[in-house]
Amino acid sequence: MPCGYCSETAKKVLFMMLKILGELALVGAIASVFIVAAQGRAAERAAEEAAGREYMWKLNELTSNLLNRKTIASWNYESNITEHNEQIQMQVFLEVAEEQKEYWKETMTYLWREFEDEDLKRMFKKYSQLGTAALPEDLNQRLIQAVNNMQATYAKATICDFKERSKCDLHVEPDVTNVFAQSQDAEELKYTWVEWHKAAGAPSRGNFTEYVQMNNEAAKLNGYDTAAEWWLSEYEQDDSEDQFLALWQQVKPLYQQIHAYVRRHLRLKYGDSVVPAKGPIPAHLLGNIWAQTWGGVEKFTRPYPDKPDVDITAALISQNYTALKMFKTAEEFFTSLNLSGMPDLFWERSIIEKPDDGRDMVCHASAWDFYDGEDFRQALFISYL
Repeated sequence: MPCGYCSETAKKVLFMMLKILGELALVGAIASVFIVAAQGRAAERAAEEAAGREYMWKLNELTSNLLNRKTIASWNYESNITEHNEQIQMQVFLEVAEEQKEYWKETMTYLWREFEDEDLKRMFKKYSQLGTAALPEDLNQRLIQAVNNMQATYAKATICDFKERSKCDLHVEPDVTNVFAQSQDAEELKYTWVEWHKAAGAPSRGNFTEYVQMNNEAAKLNGYDTAAEWWLSEYEQDDSEDQFLALWQQVKPLYQQIHAYVRRHLRLKYGDSVVPAKGPIPAHLLGNIWAQTWGGVEKFTRPYPDKPDVDITAALISQNYTALKMFKTAEEFFTSLNLSGMPDLFWERSIIEKPDDGRDMVCHASAWDFYDGEDFRQALFISYL
């Protein structure tokens, strides 16, 4: 019916319906704009994430190259401690730190926190922290120098023999470690422990303080309050300290029993005046310069002393085992489990016996990854006691 014949009420209703329809159309139009915009943003974010993934693969390769350069410089220095090698290592470390800063700047341009791929976000999170490279060059140089100084002190430190005081060329490996593995003379063990710590520990006090200070400074530049907080972050668990405490509470009863058992046998062997009834066990009596393994006291603490001893060293010597043969035998065990054998470069470049050319080097056992997927080495000096 033409509107001219409508009542006023009908006209108002019709007008309101038209108005509502118009508003609905407007809302629909606006909604469609938002939908299109959201779809566009989703596509944009997907593209950004794809670009981030491609960048991360590139960054991994670039970082591997940097770490390869650093590791080569470290190996050359630690396997032959000279001023020349130290200078080259320092130069390489500082150059790599500057390159890492440039990569970090590009990394931070990505909105990686909005990515959906959790693995990709985790990679970006790790690369968003510069580590010690965040330090200004002068502080980074101080940190590198402190570490090098401690390594050189550790490698070069010598003490005099307890029984032959004019013989003053005992290094930590193998001389000092052999004393702790073999001797059962409490005075010799105490003398060797004290002299070694005087020769290697005391001179490193200032460098260690510098090391702690520089690491704490680097931690702050990476968003942490202390180096301890920074290191704990590597576990990627907010309650990591609580987990460690819970684990310790589980093993503590067994440890206390072992501690008491070993203390009793040490008291029986060395006497009450040497080993106290309570408190810490004197570290020099545990058969290891670091007191970290107690195998050296097994000879007189074994639960069944009448059980025949198995002398592995004597058996190896009688079968003409060399250091290389030990490594090859170990490799045969792992390959028998269907694991891969070591690459040729491992055998060409590892150091498994201390060179007799008089060089100073870090003799502590270490395994090395050169970040190229091919070069893996070990520095472990085998000697017969």
